[in-house]
Amino acid sequence: MLSLMRKNAGRWLIKIVLFAIVIVFVFWGVGSMRSRNKTEVAEVNGEVIPVEVYRQTYYRMMDDLRRAYGGQVDDNMLKKMLNPGEMALDRLVERILLSQEAGRLKIEVDSDELAQAIYSMPVFQVDGAFNMRRYQQVLAQNNLSDQRFRMDRKEAMLLNKLRAILLVGVVASEDDARAWYDWKNTQVSIEYALFKPEQYGDLQPTDEQVRAYFDDHKDNYRTQPRIKATYVYFDPASMKSDVQISEEAIAAYYQEHKAEFRKEKRVKARHILFKVDKGADAARVEARKAEAMKVYQMAKAGKDFAGLAKKYSEGPSKDKGGELGWFTRSRMVKPFADKAFSMAAGEIGEPVRTDFGWHVIKVEQVEPATTQSLEQAAPSIRTRLTNEKAKKLAHEKADALYDSVFDGDDLLEAAKSQQAPVHQTDYFTAQGPKEKGIADKRKFTKIAFDLDKMAISEVQEFGDGYLILQVTDLKPAVIPEFEKVAQRVRADTIKDQQQQKAKADAEALLAELKNGGTIAQAGARFHVQPEQTPLFGRSGAIPTIGNEQQISQMAFGLTADKPLAENAVQGRKGWYAIRLKERKSPDEKGFAKERKMILKRLTEQKQKSAYQDWMADLRSRSKIKVNRSLLEK
Repeated sequence: MLSLMRKNAGRWLIKIVLFAIVIVFVFWGVGSMRSRNKTEVAEVNGEVIPVEVYRQTYYRMMDDLRRAYGGQVDDNMLKKMLNPGEMALDRLVERILLSQEAGRLKIEVDSDELAQAIYSMPVFQVDGAFNMRRYQQVLAQNNLSDQRFRMDRKEAMLLNKLRAILLVGVVASEDDARAWYDWKNTQVSIEYALFKPEQYGDLQPTDEQVRAYFDDHKDNYRTQPRIKATYVYFDPASMKSDVQISEEAIAAYYQEHKAEFRKEKRVKARHILFKVDKGADAARVEARKAEAMKVYQMAKAGKDFAGLAKKYSEGPSKDKGGELGWFTRSRMVKPFADKAFSMAAGEIGEPVRTDFGWHVIKVEQVEPATTQSLEQAAPSIRTRLTNEKAKKLAHEKADALYDSVFDGDDLLEAAKSQQAPVHQTDYFTAQGPKEKGIADKRKFTKIAFDLDKMAISEVQEFGDGYLILQVTDLKPAVIPEFEKVAQRVRADTIKDQQQQKAKADAEALLAELKNGGTIAQAGARFHVQPEQTPLFGRSGAIPTIGNEQQISQMAFGLTADKPLAENAVQGRKGWYAIRLKERKSPDEKGFAKERKMILKRLTEQKQKSAYQDWMADLRSRSKIKVNRSLLEK
């Protein structure tokens, strides 16, 4: 039925039927329901998250991420790595849940408390006192209204009160700190004997053993499914000669898209960063500013700026002499951008404060904003419009071919009748076809393997063009006859027996050590040379062995009472029999130096874990509805 409707979608009868279906849906009220759904991203215990609020949060989050990564990662990569659409939703849901819980517990922030908190923020102070002009400047720099800032600050204070109540008493103990310090800093050394599988080179399995190995591991020899395909690729580049673009169309595009032809002002600069935590007190902020001023004076006096950056800067561009390259205003945080874009080429500016600290900036070059004229922009517009029309033409031709065939038809014959270019592959596996000229073999292979034999794919956007594909033959995966893979099975049997022999000898050596023998005596009987390591910690490679996490884990599980491993352990080089040689605990002095830091870190971890558990429980007890069709992808 669907195939019939698809093949006849252009006919008047089908159009009447579709129109009737639309009328029914309208009278059922589907249209109005969709209209309502488009305004609400989510509902949390009856409280709605409007789409406008969600999008504002999403765009702010994207701006924060761009600044955090300094423009090193594009938006598509940020979305793939961090899924900011879901992050924005989670943040809003969590804020509503916390606000609702604060209301239930009658936690409040009065106007006096809010005002005092704002007046005491160092960022709004001049000479240690709140300054209204400074307050207004900071809000303007961050695109915040007074009302919005006060609402956000009140909400933050409310939620901080709630968190303080929830996490009271959640602190790490002295015992926790000492246990963590001892665990982290204990060192061990081991004695070991390594049994390498390749040292058993004289193994010759019988025919019966080889056949038995095959019977037990048949799936290892299963062939991969293979398919053969015919495909038609509609390449817009081949259709450009059929496209004509008028001067009127070029002029109209220019008028409608003038912003595209404006080139933003750019600056090329270096900077020297003196880091200051965002919440640092006024004394710390001023101390760091004084350091920045000293270096600024040196730079103004003629000292090489790049050399000063390498010596004093605390930013990631330090090793490049503070070089930032070319950037537009939107690439940098506002205070930095405002300063840099107010300077002339060659100018060195007085230190400017951002959330990262104090910056001394040197502008090396300035490229002013420009706008291309219609005559200058015409060639690029012609190219763009030609590409767009050629792509549209390619899509129309692909649609026409798709509408003329359905599953079971011969795509090759149908394409020939429309004079469309046809390509055929040889048999290929999930690794993809070997034929050249397929732009995205991974995507091509996925499309093909999702089809049944003689099924025809829908029109697929593929590279710059469009593709229709048909699987013309399919050979399923099979387990071959033993005789066809006998040589390979024999080689695998030998490798398996070598592994088993190495493991057995390592286990036998351990058994001798359990009975009181020395590792040197046992090693001589098994023709292996025992070795020992110096002391090593839990992280990093094991000296003389390498980065073997399983061996390290086993070594740290051994004690003076039970120094011998229960079983042999497999590493990359073979099987190891190990015994504890020495275990060294860290000294008291080291713990005394790190005690406060460890207590702080463990407390933060415990509080974070406790908060996450509480929030997960709160979510599970709440009614949360999400319209995922409105989430940013």
